[in-house]
Amino acid sequence: MKRLTRLLPAGLVSLTALMVAADIAVIGSPAYGTVGVLAWVCAWLVFAVSSGMLLIRLTCDAGRGKAVLSAVAVLISLATILYLSTRAQFMSFESTHEIACAVSLLKGKGNAYAGTCLYGYPAKQYFIPALPTLLFGRSVFSLQAGNAVYFLIGLPVFAYGLYRWLADHPARDILTASAVLTPWLFPVLGWVVFNFEQAAYPSALALLGAGLVLRSETTKNIIYPALIGMLAYTLAFMYTPGLALCGLLTVYLLTDAFRRGIRGQPSALVPMAFIVLFLAGLLLSLRYRTDIRIAGDGEPLLPAIQTVLVTSGNVLNHFLITPYGVPWTVGFFGWIFLGILVYSLVGGNGWMGAVCAVWIWGTLMAGMMMQGYAGGAAVDYMLKRSTVSIPFFVLLFTAAVRHLPVKRHILAALLIPLIVSGIIRQYRLYMDQKTTGQSELAMAVRDLSPRLLRILPQKFVLTADITQLVKTDNFGDAAVYYWDGYASGFTAETAAAMDCDYSGSVVLMTTDNPCFGKIASDNNYPRWQIEGPFPLDTASGHKSVVVVWSEDLGSVAGAATD
Repeated sequence: MKRLTRLLPAGLVSLTALMVAADIAVIGSPAYGTVGVLAWVCAWLVFAVSSGMLLIRLTCDAGRGKAVLSAVAVLISLATILYLSTRAQFMSFESTHEIACAVSLLKGKGNAYAGTCLYGYPAKQYFIPALPTLLFGRSVFSLQAGNAVYFLIGLPVFAYGLYRWLADHPARDILTASAVLTPWLFPVLGWVVFNFEQAAYPSALALLGAGLVLRSETTKNIIYPALIGMLAYTLAFMYTPGLALCGLLTVYLLTDAFRRGIRGQPSALVPMAFIVLFLAGLLLSLRYRTDIRIAGDGEPLLPAIQTVLVTSGNVLNHFLITPYGVPWTVGFFGWIFLGILVYSLVGGNGWMGAVCAVWIWGTLMAGMMMQGYAGGAAVDYMLKRSTVSIPFFVLLFTAAVRHLPVKRHILAALLIPLIVSGIIRQYRLYMDQKTTGQSELAMAVRDLSPRLLRILPQKFVLTADITQLVKTDNFGDAAVYYWDGYASGFTAETAAAMDCDYSGSVVLMTTDNPCFGKIASDNNYPRWQIEGPFPLDTASGHKSVVVVWSEDLGSVAGAATD
């Protein structure tokens, strides 16, 4: 076992180097991308196994009465994420495009390893979230649980790392459980996570990164800096805010290499090797990714001091005075957030805490001022880019609270009401989300016949009576995921058709539609009837009917009886 432990860091370096080599090789021949995809999946399998092992250790400690609250907090959080991933009302209609794109690339329909998906984001980041769809088929759960996979991996590592870091504190179980639940004091984080979309990837991976840093600080085992290095490499291909986390982790690797180097340890070469590999990966990703938009056309890359001051004022106003939309924190916790940052900046949490506080504020400012694809949007929307900083703020918060000269029961009395207020706010966010029926409608049409989607023309029409019952503005986005190969070419009628001519189209209408009688008497229109579960107005007795028109009646009729 000890020999395996010594060989594993070298194996991770080799695995990461293989991914870099694949990125170089695909420039000449996309066929080499298969090697890169396999290496990428293996890298994340390492993270998943590591997370599972630490979760087992935490639950075993709970079984011995040592980490009961911590284990319960982690298991409840994971169970909640998995449960909510079954609910269609949280579906993001960007994730449908992203995962459908990744599935298509992984099936060999394009250069997967150096491919891009929606808005030019690297396709690599979607490979692991796409696995449930590849393994279990296209469904709400496959889509959303896949997009939650980074969170499912990161949270146990974060919790166990913190629990071990607090080993000398008599209230470490309370502090760890509180830290696991503290992120829910940030409604903006719930807004991001519960959309089950790539916007949650950086904050989920920040949990993983923070946990690995804590384990690295509590053990001399070089495996943790190696895992941090491999994570930094993969972050070079993640959603843009993940690049901020790359920077912080690289600073930590430099620090770790320096500390090992001055002690004369050969293991200092491991973090240095990963820094080189990360920089190579970053340069290679910039070769084809087109999502990085620092400034708008004609704007300077570096903002003026006045812009920084105005932006800072807008952020402080949103934190402390007039939060609107989706707030950054729950109520007065905005004051605590800023207080912890100031406390850390003046050295209250040591020099590493000061570096972390500077990084957190810099991430907030960058998220606000970078153009991206939503430059100039409302403050609450722009701040969702900075949720990557929340796990590291939780570390600063926990580090500060651990120094409070209070007993465990008093600490619990202070923390529990605070955490409960955050959970209540997140529950209200959940209750406010209502399904629009688009996902259910796309699935219902897909399930009508195994052959139906293979004969669909590009024109798919939702009649005016349907658009009054189901919110259909994103129906085409849902269909992109549920209908393999569909190109999102649908039309939503705003008024009833006068001529009832839907030649060459697939049409969805209710039996109350004025055209239904004419179509029902025409044998050229094969029909399928859909009975829910999408939320049609059942009180009025509506029933949806799909009508497929084709001049070659036989080929379509065959689909009806398939």
